[in-house]
Amino acid sequence: MLLTVALILVVSLLPGFALVRILDASSDTFRKLLLMPALGLLLIFGLNGLLLLLKMWSVFSVVICLLIINGLSMMQIKSTSDEGTSQWRILESAMNDNLNSLSDKEIGDEVAAQKWFQVNRVTWKSVFAFIICLSVLFIPIIQHLPFGVDWIGFSVLSGQIVQTESLNLSGTNIGYWTYPPAYPALSAFIGSVLNLDSAVAVFELGHYSLFAIMLGIWGAMDRNGAGVEAIFAMVLGLGIFAKTFDSGYPTVASQLGLVVGLLVLLRQTSVNVKHHTRAFIIAVICVALIHPTGAIYLGLLMVSHIIIGLAGKESIGDGARKILIASSILLLIAATIALLKIAPRMLDVAVFAEYGWQGGRPLLFYNGILLIFGLVAAYRLRNCIEARMLTIWISLLWLLTGIHLIEGFDKVPILSLLSYTLYSMSIHAFHIPLTVLVALWLSPTTNLRIEGGGNRVLTYGWNPYLNHKVVSTIIIAIMLAFSSGLMIMIEMSQHDELRPISDSDIELRKSLTDLPEGSIVYSENTHWGHLWDVPSHIQLTSIPTLGLVELESSIQGEVTNAIKSDDIDSLSQLAVTHAITSPRGVMQFFLAKSQYWNVMENIDSSKLWQFIPSGNQSQSNFIAIN
Repeated sequence: MLLTVALILVVSLLPGFALVRILDASSDTFRKLLLMPALGLLLIFGLNGLLLLLKMWSVFSVVICLLIINGLSMMQIKSTSDEGTSQWRILESAMNDNLNSLSDKEIGDEVAAQKWFQVNRVTWKSVFAFIICLSVLFIPIIQHLPFGVDWIGFSVLSGQIVQTESLNLSGTNIGYWTYPPAYPALSAFIGSVLNLDSAVAVFELGHYSLFAIMLGIWGAMDRNGAGVEAIFAMVLGLGIFAKTFDSGYPTVASQLGLVVGLLVLLRQTSVNVKHHTRAFIIAVICVALIHPTGAIYLGLLMVSHIIIGLAGKESIGDGARKILIASSILLLIAATIALLKIAPRMLDVAVFAEYGWQGGRPLLFYNGILLIFGLVAAYRLRNCIEARMLTIWISLLWLLTGIHLIEGFDKVPILSLLSYTLYSMSIHAFHIPLTVLVALWLSPTTNLRIEGGGNRVLTYGWNPYLNHKVVSTIIIAIMLAFSSGLMIMIEMSQHDELRPISDSDIELRKSLTDLPEGSIVYSENTHWGHLWDVPSHIQLTSIPTLGLVELESSIQGEVTNAIKSDDIDSLSQLAVTHAITSPRGVMQFFLAKSQYWNVMENIDSSKLWQFIPSGNQSQSNFIAIN
């Protein structure tokens, strides 16, 4: 885990620092340190995804591009060509006590507010908040593989990218996966550079992504005086923690774009500058390459920002107008691709709601406590423009859950695609928006704007702020809940039976290295049958169903039927030479009853079998027990 963190930081901190200076020129060193990991990680996600999408991905090409990006970042940091003219440079200079830059009243107000927030940070709260963030890196240290099942598919994709530098199907299958490329591409890069197992690279990148998101939200909300409160509020919900625990890493990582969204959009529509437009465009592209859910949530934040600007009769500045136009163009391009390229492949697929309506019981289960706090915060801060914007954002997200109320509708493929994309949105869609809203309420000092009242720095005791004793009680409860949750995680990490595959299945993979060149190995088409980092000289028959699979040819079904019926001619014709089974599967029973299969290796009932067409192998008999 430490090597993964070190590698990511080395290649991403400099670009992250360059982006922070533009997006948040008023930040001090502390806030920069919070924002750099998130913004840097977002950029290298986008870089890897773009290279794979353009079919230019390789470890060498990624390294070259990283060197170029870091070089450009260094040039941007040292550049003084627009000093004195760029708004972010003027603000940065003013924050460094260059009083000549304070002739602009708007910049002077910003400097005063930010210095106030920085002086009034509470050290013990910051220490506790950092411990909470750091704890998410602890899980990959105490357990070697994650829970859930999605990580198996991501591991197979990462391993395939390492071998073929593409998302072509593996083994005996012909076709390709359609899946956002950024996450598997970056994990493949990490695994290749550090010589890690693909599953380990996927696991560690997933938890580092959550760590970077938490730091990023802390930094983005610190600009509004509610940084540590955002971390405390985040612990009130299970959402993205549960999604990370369940190994839904790309969905979680796509929330990185919200850090940029909050920095750019949680302010007046008239004060966005051209650099924010460029950064927002980059964020949308990078997020879309990670997972479309993050791009959808970021787009709805943009919509809520514009609605507030129009409703409040604010002047829409050139920067905000450019962001709106650029966002519209990007969304139009994405919609066109979805309609012409992806949706036609779902003509026969109806709207799907695997976990039911996401705006109802699932939302209450994963984020119920945070939702209650959010509703109270929305009411108490109802006169504040930022709170209204966040409330509109949350409401738009909730309206989006209506897609799952029309389950079974099969007339519009784009709705089916949207329902599959957002099938578990109650877990991850609301967590950060509610966190931000609650943080503004819990914080004793914020820079909120009152309708018709301009900017105002809120101090302790201001009416909407929660009573100090109540806040202290909440923080203590959060500390106890956090400690209990961490102990539960430590205990669960010791229970390997909760994982979809056993340790013996993983150990047995090493035996595949010794198989002859050109061997075709049958494996069950289920979680324990999908192997990653398979030696290049053999082929497996099964593949994970991840994203949209364009399957042109596969022998998996034929081999399965041949094994069940003991059809030796078909197995010989399909050139199957071996099989691999797990004690969790059922195919081992069919192989054990056949005289044509011999056990080559047995590791705690995980078995490697060899197909012997001549027969005369030992057979097992099974007796039904009532």
